[in-house]
Amino acid sequence: MKRIIFAMFMVCALIVSVPLNAEAATYAKGIILDGQQIETEIAPIIENGRTLVPVRGVLEAMGATVTWDQATKTATAYLGENTTSVTIDNYTAYVNGYAVTLEVPAKVVNGRTMVPLRFMAESIGYDVSYSDGYVYLDMPQYDGYSEFYAIMDDFDVNIVQPEFQSDNLYVSTSYNEDENAVVISIQGDGMTNEIMKMTTNEGFESEWSEFIDYMGALSVGIVDYFDAYGYDVNGIVEIINDEDSDYVLLQINNGVVTYDETGLY
Repeated sequence: MKRIIFAMFMVCALIVSVPLNAEAATYAKGIILDGQQIETEIAPIIENGRTLVPVRGVLEAMGATVTWDQATKTATAYLGENTTSVTIDNYTAYVNGYAVTLEVPAKVVNGRTMVPLRFMAESIGYDVSYSDGYVYLDMPQYDGYSEFYAIMDDFDVNIVQPEFQSDNLYVSTSYNEDENAVVISIQGDGMTNEIMKMTTNEGFESEWSEFIDYMGALSVGIVDYFDAYGYDVNGIVEIINDEDSDYVLLQINNGVVTYDETGLY
């Protein structure tokens, strides 16, 4: 949803922009990134009211990863969850997979790929402003909502996914507003059969007990993780039926089993 809203915003912003009359290319005085001026091999060019900059020198200074596809002559920048790409002399660009129309396309100047700065910077999350001939790039301050989801993304990438590295498992992290809970959902090929085996066959009682203890500790770990950042949330871990994604086999909330299809709890 965030990506869709952002792409729609970019499209609207470009549509309502008033085109400036064509003029001879001029040069911006410089680029100020988070308060520090950065140097580029080629000075920023102002063309038709749009600032073009060397793609690698500026975008990489902003922390983005930049790739170049020689076959299609496309430059792509990645930063966090955002991806943006432009193609030489093509007025169609892409933000997180959504097409956007540019007023000035990327081009090659003196052997360097020059890209529209405002478009590229805003696409990867930076604020752009202009003053006295300088271009200012600033990483915006997160509001509470955005900060929470950034923390949740870090939790998923750095804690949850490494914990469940398996080709047979699908693990996702989400926020349930009704429960005020961060939810880890686990679904895997054959997982339903494994759980039923642990709960119906003799000799597997200890394994089932260890499994419940592990999931309970994981749910409590969610609470502790977000509490360290000042967020009071519940922690839910749920096992999803591998044959029906709408069917929950087991749910543990803050260390307590709140739903158990097996009937053992």
